[in-house]
Amino acid sequence: MEDIKYTAHILNISDRGSILVNSEYASETGYRGDMVLHTSMTKLEDIEGNPVDISYFKEGMWIMFITNGIMTMSLPPQLNPSFIKEIKASFESDEDDVLVSMMDDDSIIYE
Repeated sequence: MEDIKYTAHILNISDRGSILVNSEYASETGYRGDMVLHTSMTKLEDIEGNPVDISYFKEGMWIMFITNGIMTMSLPPQLNPSFIKEIKASFESDEDDVLVSMMDDDSIIYE
């Protein structure tokens, strides 16, 4: 199975190192919504690409994570990402919507 890249914002971090996120739509899976990320075997990086531990991440941060696409059938789904990195998020609003653009370190914008 091919790796899948998601963007998400952090809703909660458990004492055991799991992260509850709300993900943006991933076309490979067709899934958008809450997910639990188990991080015991995950490479973690800050926005500059420096290695960090789970205590670096905070509620409200935007992240990009990579997974092999395997997730539990539970609600919310649970997965074991291979990589998590903080990303920048910019918000643009108009009368009806809020558009969130994600930028990774290669200046690629996700909308």
